Amino acid sequence: MYDYIQEQVKVKDNFAEYNQSILPRRWIQRTFMMANGIKMKNRKAEQLLREAEALSVWASQSGYTYPKEQLTNLWKELLLYHFHDIITGMAVPEVMIKTNESLSRINEQVEKLRNDAWEHLEKQIPMEKEGLLVFNPSGITQNGVISLGYTGNAKWKLIDEKQQEVAYEVLNQGQIIIDIPEIQPMSFAKLYWVIGEKPSSNQKEIIASKKVLENDLVKVTFNALGEITSYYDKEFQKEMVPTGKVQNQMLVRPHENEKGPIVINSKASFKNYQKGKLSSGFAINRTYEKSAIQQFISLKKGSKLLTFETELDWNEIDRLEVDFPLSIKTDTANHGIQWGYMPVGRGKFLETDSLEMPTCVHQWADVSDNNYGFAMIDNTRYGYNLKEGGIRLVMSYGQRKHSYAELENVAWGKDASGDLGGEHFSYAVLPHQGNLKEGKVIQTAKTFNTNLLLQPMKKQQGKEASNTFITGLPENIVLQTIKQSEEGEDIVIRLYETSQKATVCQLKINGQQPMDMFASNMNEGERFAQVMKENSYSLTFAPFEIKTIILSPQSKSDKSLE
Repeated sequence: MYDYIQEQVKVKDNFAEYNQSILPRRWIQRTFMMANGIKMKNRKAEQLLREAEALSVWASQSGYTYPKEQLTNLWKELLLYHFHDIITGMAVPEVMIKTNESLSRINEQVEKLRNDAWEHLEKQIPMEKEGLLVFNPSGITQNGVISLGYTGNAKWKLIDEKQQEVAYEVLNQGQIIIDIPEIQPMSFAKLYWVIGEKPSSNQKEIIASKKVLENDLVKVTFNALGEITSYYDKEFQKEMVPTGKVQNQMLVRPHENEKGPIVINSKASFKNYQKGKLSSGFAINRTYEKSAIQQFISLKKGSKLLTFETELDWNEIDRLEVDFPLSIKTDTANHGIQWGYMPVGRGKFLETDSLEMPTCVHQWADVSDNNYGFAMIDNTRYGYNLKEGGIRLVMSYGQRKHSYAELENVAWGKDASGDLGGEHFSYAVLPHQGNLKEGKVIQTAKTFNTNLLLQPMKKQQGKEASNTFITGLPENIVLQTIKQSEEGEDIVIRLYETSQKATVCQLKINGQQPMDMFASNMNEGERFAQVMKENSYSLTFAPFEIKTIILSPQSKSDKSLE
């Protein structure tokens, strides 16, 4: 046996490498690149359900009836469409068309449930004067320049509850963009108009002209094709685009992989320049064969994040990719998964590799060394290539019909492929100092994928209550869920650790009646009594640990569980 092992050691480089992800056949990869409309509506439904649960729990503390039966039924139907041939886009056209219609209906129903709870809360919250009520439904703290879906008459000075001015500007589309103060996860913030007083105007405008976007931190230069020729970090005097390369380059990848990618080299039209003190940008339009790519590219105050809001009309057979080559020297990249992240090896492919590209990524991917990094963030695209020198995102698999014999004479289009409804999406890139943790890549991705809720408010009386349900969470702990328990009317809180490090935090439940706390598991099947002091409790997380906490009003909790 010893001699045999020694002989195998000599040829170990020829062995298949297990890297925790096994996708041995290229056809399997299409499951996370197809059916963009189905995937997008699915993610939207998941987020709306999460928001509806949290707002309904909060509203139930002031007399609102938690819609448990409706939420449970909607979750069950949504999970039905997680069947492996549906969400992957592998089903026959009739199934994809029906699923698309059903997901649209689910989203409408869940949005109504969420809005019902939101409207109940609006009536309960006191407002000293006319203003805006903002709710952060994400699991992390949000702040900075954020676009909000408000089309009201914004012309006066805006202040927060500490009487500090809040900068804002109205975009051409009528939406408002606000330099929002810090809002804790699952929490409210109140902003007030100072009627008759104009907002300050002492901020520097962000440059958006002559194919250039520039703020105090970065300068981004584009060529006539809409590609980035220079992405310069002014803070660290570092160029992100390798010599002789361009970023945001559109590539057509034939499904017969040996042909290699085709660069889309048609000139882009630049228009709709928008210049502001909080955000600036411009639109670029490109065409290829029977297809069109429209993007609005923007840069915000105090941020290196460059956002590409994209409208894609892709009618080609082959897939479309966007490429961001990098000069960062590292043999490992990291990418998001649902509960944490995992590494993937970079470098040239071996014939024996167990993992081909692209790989399945959730929300973000990052390439960084100890000093500097570069991340890509998206909302509902899953196919990434992290092997070939940078970060490459699959924007569309293309309108290639399945090779099933029974589909030979069946019509094919975006409705049949499941792409219908996924044409509008966004991605962004973020150069940052240090590794992904120091660069706050995960927090940025969570913010990018969760919109704040905003409601114009009149002056009103209400019941005084805390704006924040939970405090004491460090930035690496995400508040994933607040909902009612599966059995009974207790409150379930689910949190998880994102940075792969042991963490201790002091969790505090605000503005609620005295609670008993129980540690539980994901299915809420067991309860272990915990000791709380003044609605506060110390939690210890292992790396990537998920914790489920159950809160029960002391008047209702079953002491026998202790």
